[in-house]
Amino acid sequence: MKQLATRRFVEWRASGYAPGKLEVAKAHPENRDVAVKRRADILRYKNATDEFWSCGPAACLDQSMKTTLVGRRRQAGERIRRGVMRGRKAIVTALSISLVVGGCAKKPEDVQPGALEEVRKIGAIVWEERQEGMMGNEPVVTHSFVIDVGGDTEEESLKKVTASLRGHSWNISTDDSPINVFMESSKWKYAHLAVSIFSRSENSDRPEVREAMKRKDVKPGALVSVAAYQGS
Repeated sequence: MKQLATRRFVEWRASGYAPGKLEVAKAHPENRDVAVKRRADILRYKNATDEFWSCGPAACLDQSMKTTLVGRRRQAGERIRRGVMRGRKAIVTALSISLVVGGCAKKPEDVQPGALEEVRKIGAIVWEERQEGMMGNEPVVTHSFVIDVGGDTEEESLKKVTASLRGHSWNISTDDSPINVFMESSKWKYAHLAVSIFSRSENSDRPEVREAMKRKDVKPGALVSVAAYQGS
């Protein structure tokens, strides 16, 4: 009896005759047969449903259905467990990679303090900044300066800086004057300088540099831009 009630209930649920979906056709002559069939369907559905719930849903499930449900529940639990484990493994893997990368990442070599002091002695420092970045595939630290050397023109200021640095064991490696000059030190190993006239340097467009120039009331012609960095 219980199995029969279960089968009827499942059959009528599968047939789509749910209470919220059933509509009795209007009793017009051409629809009378349809209306009668619908009423019979509703009655059979109601009887099957009442029969099912009278014996209790759990009690009406035969052993095979119980086994199926238990199996599906176990499968679902196993999928959840595997998903959690995969998530944990992914987190551990990500942390391991980040630790390896963080531990093995090459740190940029900073400019030697003695070399920076020689740059600061060129003239009055208007603005200074330290930056870390990349030069090709190598990390690099750059110290940027805007310095007032007191020249009447930018070309004159560049010449004054070059002469001053050459007196401190800095040698010209590339001469692109009157725009810029590249120098390296025979005293400070691997220290390099790029000296440029201010108007042709990237610092000339920076708001913070312009603000510093206003505060110190300097003439653009008296300024040079210097970038110091370590290289091979």
